[in-house]
Amino acid sequence: MLDEKSEHIVLVHYRDTKEQWSRWQRRKPDADTVFLKAMAEIGQVKLYGEHPTLIEMSLYRARRHLYKEERLQAEEDKLEEIGPMAYYSEWVKAWKGDTSREAIQKHFKETGEDETAQLIEMFSHQTDREYRIMIGTDVHIKRDPLAMRMKEKQIKKIYQP
Repeated sequence: MLDEKSEHIVLVHYRDTKEQWSRWQRRKPDADTVFLKAMAEIGQVKLYGEHPTLIEMSLYRARRHLYKEERLQAEEDKLEEIGPMAYYSEWVKAWKGDTSREAIQKHFKETGEDETAQLIEMFSHQTDREYRIMIGTDVHIKRDPLAMRMKEKQIKKIYQP
């Protein structure tokens, strides 16, 4: 649509709630599309349809590093808030022990094992797959936590034609 006052093209966004207004508006499932959908699921961004449009993808690409930094900061805050045992227990399904700070202090008073020794004991129950996933979310390694928490079906969409 042409704006008569400024003689610039103004993008008018018509959206039908039931289907895309153009098949060219819908993106193929690629890594960016899957990431944007995953961000919408956790509430970091809002999509105005089932699939992201080209405009939404452009905005995502322009702010990609900011979104990642937000997620990394949230992970660091979560680690500090709940403590290392509770944080890393998410990736050790076989560990059935209590991971609260009080339980860790109680165990230290009873046995003399500090938090590091308790972490090592917990990690000895970890599978190889859990370890690989956990390393991807370690805050010391600047990888995107969103990628490591994606569902299998979302990851598979990246590689399917």
